[in-house]
Amino acid sequence: MALGHNVKSSSLDLLMEDHCPEELSTPAAAPDASQAAAMIINPNPKDWTESSKSLRRFKCFPKLPIELRLKIWDHALPDEHVIEVLWNETTWSFATDCAIPPALHACSESRTNMLRHYTCLEFNTSMLYEDDEPQADNCIFRTYIDFTTDILYLSYASCALERAGWNFRHFLTQLQEISPDLQHIAFDVLKPVDMVSSKLVKFKKLQTISLVFSDYFPKIGLVWQNPPKQHHQPITSHTLKYEEDLELLRYSPKGAGVDRKIDRNAGGELYRSLRRTLEFKGRMYSQTLIAQRMDKEIVDELKFKAIDVLRERKEFSKYKALQRKGKTVTTG
Repeated sequence: MALGHNVKSSSLDLLMEDHCPEELSTPAAAPDASQAAAMIINPNPKDWTESSKSLRRFKCFPKLPIELRLKIWDHALPDEHVIEVLWNETTWSFATDCAIPPALHACSESRTNMLRHYTCLEFNTSMLYEDDEPQADNCIFRTYIDFTTDILYLSYASCALERAGWNFRHFLTQLQEISPDLQHIAFDVLKPVDMVSSKLVKFKKLQTISLVFSDYFPKIGLVWQNPPKQHHQPITSHTLKYEEDLELLRYSPKGAGVDRKIDRNAGGELYRSLRRTLEFKGRMYSQTLIAQRMDKEIVDELKFKAIDVLRERKEFSKYKALQRKGKTVTTG
């Protein structure tokens, strides 16, 4: 059974209202269990006569069979995340601001169920370039990731270009030692292929390499020479497929999503430019990975996608204000 984004959010809001069972044992089913389940899965049926206020809390959830409760928790699973890896200039270490899925904190039952899908990545990423440089010991990178759907994004946004390659290679080296199960990774399209390809060889389960074509307002430091003119929204993923149309998947960190397509003719030069660049970079990555002795069967199955990241409007407003004053743009 597939649920829309709004239904997932509504279900999770209901379940986090302290209705979680303390134990995982199966309680006796309540007489109205089927209606209660329908309420969670479809919170706004047309034939209900009860007021909306009385339906904000669902106190019968602990009385549902455990099999049904676990299915409901599965429907609370978020869609794919872009987990952005950020470089901290103060501590000289990596971190991320990607939100932890709320169901991991709802109750012990939801957490147990969520951990069937999510893995906690936790390792020390701090490093030292020069003895006199600032350094914080034991700076831990920590996030929860679903390897089957989530994309790990190592961006230029948080790191000066001249040392980006060294930093990313260090991060990937640490990551492959802790968890080689990474399946989806993203880089800026400007990043030289050989900068990171040697560190991808050990990820035997790698399925997609996404290229970020226009991260218009990075969170730290780097800003594109030509600022964007269109309206800015939260993080956005545009997925380029090899079919006739360019399919765009838009989503925010909160999980709301809207699907739309751009026709190959209506998209015009944008469509053709994206396709040419993606196919060219895809060939370069494939050839380089094979040269680095990655299994050819893995390389042949790799998919290459295009991602377009748009930052929030408040970030763009801050950038424009600093630009008018002629100041260096740095955001936190």
